[in-house]
Amino acid sequence: SVLLQRKNNNGRPHLLLLQMMSTKLMTLLRVQFNDDARCYVAPSRIKRPSCFRSLCVLFILVQLMPLLTARKFPLAEQINQRSLETESIMNAYCPTGRVKKPVFKIAPMEKFAEVSYMAYSNQTYKGKTVVWMGSDGFQNSISAVDIENGVVVNSYKLDITFQDKGDWESLSVGPCYSYGTNQCIYIGNMGNNRADLCTDTDCQTGRAEVYIYKLKEPNINEIYDSSSLPVATLIIRYAKSNFPTNRANSESLFIDHTGDKMGGKPGDLYFITKFRSREDLQRVGKISVDLHGHLTPGSSTNVSITAVGKISQTATWTDGTMNREGNLIAIRSWNRIWFYPRNSSQTIAAALESEVCPFVSQSTIDWDQTQFESVTFMPFPYYAEASECILGEQCTLDISLYKLLFN
Repeated sequence: SVLLQRKNNNGRPHLLLLQMMSTKLMTLLRVQFNDDARCYVAPSRIKRPSCFRSLCVLFILVQLMPLLTARKFPLAEQINQRSLETESIMNAYCPTGRVKKPVFKIAPMEKFAEVSYMAYSNQTYKGKTVVWMGSDGFQNSISAVDIENGVVVNSYKLDITFQDKGDWESLSVGPCYSYGTNQCIYIGNMGNNRADLCTDTDCQTGRAEVYIYKLKEPNINEIYDSSSLPVATLIIRYAKSNFPTNRANSESLFIDHTGDKMGGKPGDLYFITKFRSREDLQRVGKISVDLHGHLTPGSSTNVSITAVGKISQTATWTDGTMNREGNLIAIRSWNRIWFYPRNSSQTIAAALESEVCPFVSQSTIDWDQTQFESVTFMPFPYYAEASECILGEQCTLDISLYKLLFN
């Protein structure tokens, strides 16, 4: 009775204790039956103490056996099954290496002196690959770039109401809603360096309010008349959430392209907070597509953010991205990229809390570069990265393209 009432951390009976008890009871049972086998043939002798004890033991075992054999609580099998599932996911989706492809170069220009975000577009310009990219800090436009020719296709001005200057640090392209094929651009004005000093929910340094701007992806092959494009604004306040601090810095924003079987939907937004001196405070945040899918250009809303987990790997995060197939997440620090596999039965949070792929991509920093704050998946299995120029000066921007290798 005591064993049945005691629970482990998952609220389940201690199966190992029950198994140990059953072994002891079975040993005792054999002894009693050997001492007094007449219990079976002489029920009238039930009053004998040894026989009575034997029948009590038998009764207890009968009560325990359904629990011991139930598929609901096979602890060892659960652990083994999880290990096999993790191994299967990693074997299927984890890269084992990379091959560097030609480096694309963009001539020095002020708008790309401190590239902090870059996201692949499904569109092409004259048959060439296009990415959206830009520098951190206070901005009011985004640029579509033909990286193969190093040409800026167009820079689009944005009509932004909620700005407070701020710090643009991340960008992602993905579903506008949980259905359909329309693609939207999401810009994270979530940089908040002074919030690095925050350690609790009473912090007064840094911005109390940060923003994500959402707009339908412009057609880069249409003539642009230089008018400002209206955006929808998601207003974020960490103070009204379950995050460990009431203010936070974030440079990593990515979108779920596929959803999952656990309730995740295409269009769900994820971001990762950044604390350089307190990495234990970093969290994975989520904004459900249900909170922003209905927004129209020019509108704004306060959105509820939820800390859904922590990342198993420890680093200071500067960007994140997910491939269009939804089975691989890449997150980076200033000089490395880690990969997390994910299958359709995993939430994003569960995937990032699981084991990281053994292969780690090391970034190469040239003399005129300082640190990497951008990474994007290209058509799989390719990904690209770019570095900030040293001291924020203009430099020839290198966009390095890699092909991931798999077993």
